[in-house]
Amino acid sequence: MSIRRIRFSRLLRSRAPGVRRAKHLTICLILSAAVLSASLVFSLSSDQEEAIALLHEVMQKVDDSYARTPDFRKMYVAGLEGLKKSAGEGRFDFEEKAGDEVLLKAGDKELLVRLRGDTGGGLGGFERAYRFAMENAGDTEKKKKGGLKVMYAALTSMLRSLDPFSSFVSPEAYRQMRVEHTGRYGGVGVIITLREKKLTVISPIEDTPAHRAGLKSEDLILAIDGASTTDMPLSDVVRRMRGPAGKTVDLLISRVSWPEPRTVTLRRAIISIRSVKTEVKEDGIGYLRLTAFHGRTTRELDVALGELIRKKVRGIVLDLRDNPGGFLRQSVQVSERFLPDGSMVVFTRGRRRSETVYFRSRGTGVWADKPLVVLINKGSASASEIVAGALQDLDRALIIGRKSFGKGSVQAIIPTRGEAAVRLTTAKYYTPLGRLIHEKGIQPDVEAGSQPLTKKEIRERRREMKSSLYKQEKTDEKKKDVVLELALTVLKDAKSAKVDALRQAALRAQRLMRSAEAVSSTASP
Repeated sequence: MSIRRIRFSRLLRSRAPGVRRAKHLTICLILSAAVLSASLVFSLSSDQEEAIALLHEVMQKVDDSYARTPDFRKMYVAGLEGLKKSAGEGRFDFEEKAGDEVLLKAGDKELLVRLRGDTGGGLGGFERAYRFAMENAGDTEKKKKGGLKVMYAALTSMLRSLDPFSSFVSPEAYRQMRVEHTGRYGGVGVIITLREKKLTVISPIEDTPAHRAGLKSEDLILAIDGASTTDMPLSDVVRRMRGPAGKTVDLLISRVSWPEPRTVTLRRAIISIRSVKTEVKEDGIGYLRLTAFHGRTTRELDVALGELIRKKVRGIVLDLRDNPGGFLRQSVQVSERFLPDGSMVVFTRGRRRSETVYFRSRGTGVWADKPLVVLINKGSASASEIVAGALQDLDRALIIGRKSFGKGSVQAIIPTRGEAAVRLTTAKYYTPLGRLIHEKGIQPDVEAGSQPLTKKEIRERRREMKSSLYKQEKTDEKKKDVVLELALTVLKDAKSAKVDALRQAALRAQRLMRSAEAVSSTASP
């Protein structure tokens, strides 16, 4: 029944008083029956009651913990989009009216609700929208059993409207997430994010299918097994990329240096991340490569550092290139190994005072006063940027490479009823000197390594790749690691652990390397 305004006054005025009273009674009875009928129609199943309880809990957590004042009106409208998508083509729609009003439509039925911009004001309206959608937009089976799944779709859209990193985590995805954080899981081994609404590679994890296939930071994933990633929730992306070990997954990849997207086929494997690798380079220089910050990273680092110290290395290169990050606590503990006791490592700041937290080192690190060089690039993100930023601000290490990714927001995983969770941005990271990491990144003290291509260079590269003379793109593995070579040269000649001395040594070494390259190119036929 569509919304109608029915006027009875003219009809009643034309009747005798007795008839008018009888007619009035009849109308009241009809209206009472309609109300009773509506209450019966909108009675909820236990599944739908659980969905509404989950809605209230999630919105309360957003109100309590989100980093900024949430735009609840935007969230509720996004939730309606989720309901619309879940209901199916043509089953449910809505139209925004003046002010806070929204007109819901399902077939020939309509309902006007108000979605105010505060938590409580709009929540009742959205609950009514959910009830309306469940009653009128789905088939009988969906009404009985699909209440939670429909709410999952709505909450997914609502949380995504906050920022690219906040999301609703379904029970299945939450179980997978807990497995991943142990450092061992099935998949292709790539860390991803949404940047400008595009699915972007932060970094492939070393020694995984994605790394061996040559995926790079800032590659765009356009499709997974033919399914477009446009508007695809990150939880769905993760689910599609994972699967039984040995089975393949096709990723459509776009790269700025490619003339057109390419399909890359990856064979899934059990991803067991060994996050710390070490060796002693020439001239007694220790080399530490950190590929991630998971639950075992600090223990692995302690073993590696102990080995280097026993071998009496003169200096250490800490390589954080293409390290996509991980746990905040691990980044603090890794930093502690290179800092004096009580040093500020990082602090977080959010909307609530409780989200402003300072993290300091506990105890003097085993390598707190010896020469240290840290390598970063555009694939260094999150926890990597915390470590690099702290060591840079405190004049503890020379940072060499290229500007880091700039992922400096704090996401908390907050469990909810029904074994689900919400991932919420609760704060942002700041370096000891108060520099914001998010979308800024860490600028190295000495720039080295490949520069990002300019638009002109991209056009030239694409022309080359289309010509018959340019058949295959050179891989990083075949290139000389000039950044690591520069770091080793700096530490080989280091007379002091002071950053200024290391910086001067790096600049001298760069000039010599460029002169040698110039001579070599001149001598070439």
